[in-house]
Amino acid sequence: MKKFSFPLIAITEGAAHLEIPDMNQYRVPTDAPVFYNFLMEFNRDIAILAVKTYQEQQGHSLTILLPLAATGVRGIRFRLELANIERIIMNDASSTAYTLMEHNLELNQLSDSIGIQNEDAIGFLNTFAKRGQRVDVIDVDPFGSPSRFIDSAICALKMKSGLICLTATDMAPLCGVSPQACLRKYGGRPLRTEYCHELAVRLCLNSLITTAAKYEIAIEPLLCYSIDHYIRIYALLHSGALKTDAVLQQLGYIIHCFQCGYRSPISNLLAQSPECPDCGASLDYAGPLWLGKLFNSSFCEKLLMRNAKLQLGTKKRISKMVQFILEEAASPITYHNIHRLCKQYKISPIPMEKLIQNLQKQGFQASRTHFSRVSLRTNASRAHIAHLIQQSNA
Repeated sequence: MKKFSFPLIAITEGAAHLEIPDMNQYRVPTDAPVFYNFLMEFNRDIAILAVKTYQEQQGHSLTILLPLAATGVRGIRFRLELANIERIIMNDASSTAYTLMEHNLELNQLSDSIGIQNEDAIGFLNTFAKRGQRVDVIDVDPFGSPSRFIDSAICALKMKSGLICLTATDMAPLCGVSPQACLRKYGGRPLRTEYCHELAVRLCLNSLITTAAKYEIAIEPLLCYSIDHYIRIYALLHSGALKTDAVLQQLGYIIHCFQCGYRSPISNLLAQSPECPDCGASLDYAGPLWLGKLFNSSFCEKLLMRNAKLQLGTKKRISKMVQFILEEAASPITYHNIHRLCKQYKISPIPMEKLIQNLQKQGFQASRTHFSRVSLRTNASRAHIAHLIQQSNA
C-alpha cells in the first residue's frame, strides 16, 4: 500500500470504500492536501441518479470524464453503482490527488476499470475534443467557478446528446456580493435580491448557453438547483443552428425595484422604461441570463422514481427537494420571500400552505420552491399577496 505524508481516515460513501485526508487536522477542507467534502454526498447521490436517468433515456453504454476528480469518490461510485459503463477516466492536476486516486482504486479493486490521469483539467478535456473521441458525460465539480472549464467540456462532449454536469460554489459573485467578478466569470450582472439563488442558476446557464452557441450547440436544462453553498446544473446538448437560435431567444434580463419589490423578466433592456410601473422608483436589472425553464419535469419524475428504488445516503433529502422542484417546474420566474414581504407591508405571516391554497382558489398559479423554505412562486402581484395575507389575519 502507498504511504502518504498526511493522516488518512477510512470512510464509506455509497458503494465506495475510500481513504481520505483526516479533515479534522485542517482548519477548512480546502487546506487539506486533497479536497473531500462530506456535505457534497448529496451532490454525488443526485449525480448517480441523474446519470442513471440519462443513461436509460439514451439506451447505450456511457463514457464519462471527471476532470477534477480529487479523491476519486465520484468516479468510483459511478463505476460501482451504475450499470453498462463503457469507460470512466478521472483526472486531477495535483500529483498528490493522483496518487490518492490510485490508492482508492486499489481499495475498491478498480485499478483496471477506471483510467486516471495527472494533467491540467483543460488540457485533459481538450484531448477528447475531436471526432471519435468525444464522450457522453462530463462532470465538472470545481471548488469555485466552473466557467473556465465550460468551453473545453462542451467541445469534449458528444454534440447531439452529451450530458454536462456543472457545480458552482462561488456564490458571492453569483448572488451580487461581487458583481464585477460575476460579470467577468459569467458574462452577466447579478442582483442581491431575495431570489438571488435563482438568479445565480440563471446566470450560470447564460454562460453555458452562450459558450455552447459558438459551436451551434443548443443547451436543454434538465435539472438545475441551488442548495447549501452551491448550485448544480444538469443539461443536455443538441446540435444545430436553428435549435441554438431558439435557445438564445430565451436569454434576457430581470428588472427589479428595490423600493416595492416589483420584478419582471424582459427580453430587451433598451426598450424598458427606467421607472417601476408600480411605485415609480428607479429599476435595477440582472442579466443577461436564462429566462427559460430550469427543470425538465419528465426527467425529474424519472429521477425521483429511481431514488425511491435505491438506498442512497441522502435519499429522503433528495425526495423532498425533487418533489418541490416538480411543484414549481411550471410556475412563474422568481419567487417571493413571505417573511420579507410581511415585514415590508407590516403584517403577520400566515401558514405557507394556506396562502398557496388561497391564491390557487382565486385562479393564480402558486407553489413552493426548493430555493427557499419561506418563499413561493406565483403570478399574483406582491401587493395582492399582501392583501390576501391581511384578509386571512382579519
